[in-house]
Amino acid sequence: HHSPADTPLVQTLLKCYEQYTGRKGECLAIGGGTYVHDIPGGVAFGCAMPGFNGNMHGADEHTSIADQLTAAKIFAQAIIDLCG
Repeated sequence: HHSPADTPLVQTLLKCYEQYTGRKGECLAIGGGTYVHDIPGGVAFGCAMPGFNGNMHGADEHTSIADQLTAAKIFAQAIIDLCG
């Protein structure tokens, strides 16, 4: 599964990420399965933020409330920008 970085979807997601984190957004391929592999043009865009190890999908999995709130703002802005 591959979606080009220059698509409107990817560019909007990166813009929203940058807007709410102050960090430069970049496309990453980490391997493994994704929930969007059957959606043409879809991309995985998750809540994990750089610098935090939440032991995702492992024993003692945990999260940062601040990171989740930032992710919620990013998702809301992306929905507004893409659908509004």
